[in-house]
Amino acid sequence: LRSSIGRSYYAAYLEARVFCERYLGLVRSSSSREHQLVATCLLTFDPSVADTLRFLRRDRNTADYDIDVSDHTVRLTSNRARRSAELVIAALDAHVERLGRERQTDESSPKSQERAEHRAMIRAISHYAGWPGSLPDARS
Repeated sequence: LRSSIGRSYYAAYLEARVFCERYLGLVRSSSSREHQLVATCLLTFDPSVADTLRFLRRDRNTADYDIDVSDHTVRLTSNRARRSAELVIAALDAHVERLGRERQTDESSPKSQERAEHRAMIRAISHYAGWPGSLPDARS
């Protein structure tokens, strides 16, 4: 379950990074600060999404590095992380619609493949952990 927290974070983070690149002008950095840059970029556009992403990152770091966290807490955090990742992705999708920008529809493009992989990652986490109600297979 600890790894599911990280997978949830990365699904949301990668979606947020792509959003920031496409719509907010983020220029990717090869530094380790890129995670912070994405959250800061989102902060100017949607503070709620930025905060959720920051909380997800904190939970991922705790799950990865703090072995003293109880199994019960890990299970609760895993459930919360999955829900939070879904909320971030849904909020970003809604922003794309509001911005009136057309998304790439070519399923063979690398970005579309990445998005499909992120959604598949959350579905797999949900299945593995026995969670009901994951992201739908197809998005409009």
